Amino acid sequence: MTARQDGIDTRLPGIALLTSSVIALAAMAQHPTTGSIHSDSFAKNVERVASLTQMVHGTMIVLVAVITWTLIAFALRRGITRWLMLQGVVAWVIGAASMIVAAAFNGFVVIDIARMTMRAPETSDMLKVVLQGFGAGVGVIEAIGGVGISAALFLWSADLALNNSIARWAGVFGLVAGAGLMIALATGMMRLNVPGMMLVVAVWAVWFLAVGALMTLRKV
Repeated sequence: MTARQDGIDTRLPGIALLTSSVIALAAMAQHPTTGSIHSDSFAKNVERVASLTQMVHGTMIVLVAVITWTLIAFALRRGITRWLMLQGVVAWVIGAASMIVAAAFNGFVVIDIARMTMRAPETSDMLKVVLQGFGAGVGVIEAIGGVGISAALFLWSADLALNNSIARWAGVFGLVAGAGLMIALATGMMRLNVPGMMLVVAVWAVWFLAVGALMTLRKV
């Protein structure tokens, strides 16, 4: 590690990563469900939980931004020009951007469409078609986001696994978890509905907590 890399203080980003991971799990635990989009009561269900939905998705968008900052600090400390670290940053940017788009749609656009349906019931059929079309597209974007973030964790973990220190164990976990999530999401074995997203976030959070602790202790 060069003197320039060694001068990067990862303690504050590490604490922020630890805190963000816990908040992300707490936010996902509050995620409401609205039932099937095909249900006649879908719009009413969306409106009923609108405030909570916006709070959860808004929180997740902010957390993605904060975690991005912490992981850039992590990559700079490890050496961002190294192949595994650089490719991990590219994968993270793709995944994080996709997740922000998906969260904005699911947390805000869907609510606006539901409210339009309630104000003009005669347009409900048309708006349902629009919502289904957008929803299908956002579902693909969300899957790309999940694969991208998991790929970033996999690549960064491959770099950590090369260490002859405690960081290697975080790397081994990330290799297994990242590869498993990439395969499950890319093949459609796992869907990013509320339970599926909760599971994915929980797996990511374990890695974030491990790396956050290492960053706080300046072990990576």
